[in-house]
Amino acid sequence: MSEDEDYGLSEYIDKILQKFRREFDRVFQLTDLSPELSWDIEEGCMEPLFQVQERENEIIVSADLPLVKKESIKINADEQSVEITAETVREIIYDRWWAAQRRKSFCRFHKKIMLPAKIIPEKAKANFKNGILILSLPKKKQVFEIKID
Repeated sequence: MSEDEDYGLSEYIDKILQKFRREFDRVFQLTDLSPELSWDIEEGCMEPLFQVQERENEIIVSADLPLVKKESIKINADEQSVEITAETVREIIYDRWWAAQRRKSFCRFHKKIMLPAKIIPEKAKANFKNGILILSLPKKKQVFEIKID
């Protein structure tokens, strides 16, 4: 392999790595797997596990809300985000918390999720079954046809 071919391969690999890094960052942003804490001990609040799936015409958000009744779930949405809050029917208690041997308890879930595309919040639908909340969020149309007079 000549030096020119080797340089071309190196550029190609760099471009692939850059694409990978961008996609990796996007996925972490969508799932909010950031180094920030996912609970608030003083408020007794914990973030639910969740997933965001982008489809052609909608975004599907699913959240794991164990020990929650449908009536205690509150969902607020705007074009770019969804906020979920839910009270549990009883405290969730952790006697062992990482290296600390302190008892922690939580009685509420809360999460604000930034969406990968704009939605139409007025047309959103929600379903809650077996502790799983599923939101179907229709995407806002980004391109409009312009009629000629």
